[in-house]
Amino acid sequence: MRVLITNDDGVSAPGILALAAAVAGSHDVVVAAPQDEASGMSAALTAVVSDGQIVVAPFELPGITAYGVAASPAYIVVLASLGVFGPPPDIVLSGINRGANAGRAVLHSGTVGAALTAANYGMRAMAVSLDVLNGDATVSAASGSAASGSAASGSAASGSAASGSAASGSAASGSAASGSAASGSAASRSAASGSAASGGNALVLPSDDVLHWPIAASIAASLMDAAATVPAGTVLNVNVPDRPREPELREATLASFGQAGIALAEAGEGYVRTTIERTGESLVPGTDLALLAEGYATVTALRPPVAVAGVRIPAQRRP
Repeated sequence: MRVLITNDDGVSAPGILALAAAVAGSHDVVVAAPQDEASGMSAALTAVVSDGQIVVAPFELPGITAYGVAASPAYIVVLASLGVFGPPPDIVLSGINRGANAGRAVLHSGTVGAALTAANYGMRAMAVSLDVLNGDATVSAASGSAASGSAASGSAASGSAASGSAASGSAASGSAASGSAASGSAASRSAASGSAASGGNALVLPSDDVLHWPIAASIAASLMDAAATVPAGTVLNVNVPDRPREPELREATLASFGQAGIALAEAGEGYVRTTIERTGESLVPGTDLALLAEGYATVTALRPPVAVAGVRIPAQRRP
C-alpha cells in the first residue's frame, strides 16, 4: 500500500520520524512534510514560491524517501495526489502531532486538516496525535508571539502562492485559536522554545526527548488495516496519551471543545494580546477528551464538510 506521511510540526520533528519508522517496513512509504513548523494551519493551501516554484528539498531519512516542502500540510497532500512525490498515495498518515487534536477544535489543526484534505480528494487518512498536556502543566509568562511564528513557519506569511489566501491568515490567528488541542502544537512548540503563544502566556510542556513517540506510532501502525478498509473519504483521528506503556484503544465521540483555547489577556489602543488557557469545561463520558483523561487512546471517524439536510432556508426572492 502506498502511504504518504506528513505532519504540521515539520519534516524533522520526532513524531513524523517515529511514525515513518513504524509503518515503513510493511508499506511503500514516502515522507513529505513542511520544511518548518506549520501548526494551526487547518486545511489552508499555502506555499512559499520563488519564481513561481515551490521548493521541494530532499530530506535525509534512512531507508525512506523524504522531502521537506515549503508548503502547508494540506497543500502537500494535494501535491502528493498529483504525483509530485511519486505514485499518488492510497492512504495519508498525518502526525505524530505534538499535542492532542481532540474535540471540535480539530477544525483548526494542521495535522487533522491534512488528513481531511486527503479525504476530500477521495483518499483514506489517519491523523495521529500524542497528548502531552498533562495535569501538571502550568502557564509560563514569556515574551514573543507564537501566532506570528506559526504563520511564518507555515511558510505562508511571506510571498505565499495562491495560497496566500485568507487561509494563511487563518494560520496566524488560528495557531492559537487552534488552541487545537491546543493541540497545543503551537503552544507546545512555543513552550519548548521559550516563546509565548499568541504573544501571551504559553503552557509549559515536556521536552520532545522525554515523550513516548514510539507508543503512539505503534498504535497507529496497528490501525493501518482498519484505516485501509474504512469507506473512501474517511479520516481516523487518533489520540494517544503520553504513557510509557501502550494504552487500551477506545472509540470516542468528539468533545464540544478542545483541551485549550484562546483567551483575551489584554487589549489596548491598536493591539490585543491573547493567551492559551485550559478550557475548564466539564468532561463528558465517552468523548475523546474524557477518555484521554482516563488514560485511554482514542479513535474517532471524521469526514470532510458536508451539506446539512433538513434545514429550512427562506426561498431566494427575486428583485
